Amino acid sequence: MKTLIICLIVAVLFLDFAYSLQCYFCYEAIESKNCRALKNCSEGLGFCKTTVHSPDLGFPFTGEELITRDCAKSCEQSDPNTMGETRPVFCCNIDACNSRGLFVQPANGSTSGTGGSVALALFVILLRVLHQ
Repeated sequence: MKTLIICLIVAVLFLDFAYSLQCYFCYEAIESKNCRALKNCSEGLGFCKTTVHSPDLGFPFTGEELITRDCAKSCEQSDPNTMGETRPVFCCNIDACNSRGLFVQPANGSTSGTGGSVALALFVILLRVLHQ
């Protein structure tokens, strides 16, 4: 019985590490405030990327600028001190971080906290079983 519980705890810990990044995405240039779909990025895509196609419309990022968003394997961010860039790029690497101009809060910020809570609960159960 103890072996089964230890195996379950190890499995949950590995599930927590296998989580994938979530990014907002829209493949065609649309207003930032309308690009609200989230997706799980494929393995190897570790960045959320936003490209602003009409930077002159959106300052200070009111949601009206035309943008595309997606997951990316690599991302080279534009220099924030450069003015007049035709298509600035913004990069980040946490869940739903490419929300520039959306005015929405991610529901949880990150999904990795759930697995950590389950792992902690299973660890407590393991300690109780081992001390019996």
